[in-house]
Amino acid sequence: MLAITPVVTGPGVLARITAAFAQSGVNMSSLITRPVKARDGWYVFVVTIDAAPWDEGLAQVLRDLLAVGDSLKTLGVFPARSDLEGSPGAEHLPDGGVRRGATAAELDAALVWGAP
Repeated sequence: MLAITPVVTGPGVLARITAAFAQSGVNMSSLITRPVKARDGWYVFVVTIDAAPWDEGLAQVLRDLLAVGDSLKTLGVFPARSDLEGSPGAEHLPDGGVRRGATAAELDAALVWGAP
């Protein structure tokens, strides 16, 4: 689950974000739009994604969104139904969100985790 705050709002911003996922072959299973407090006309998109954080397609989408200036925050990582017998180790849990200009180490720590 990921929160995406676009760098700009207006016509086409949601289409741009959803197209980024589609072009990388990453399925979004839910999308919720929430207003940003104290900023009229600004929204955050909360998405549930059917991909593991270490999948290259998802990693590319995250890099692309950051490159245009969108802010990202990982809200949670949920195991697939087939993986419910175990739980992700601490090495797979996010440290927090990142913004444009983050170093490669910050991106690796917060968004692009290693495979289990």
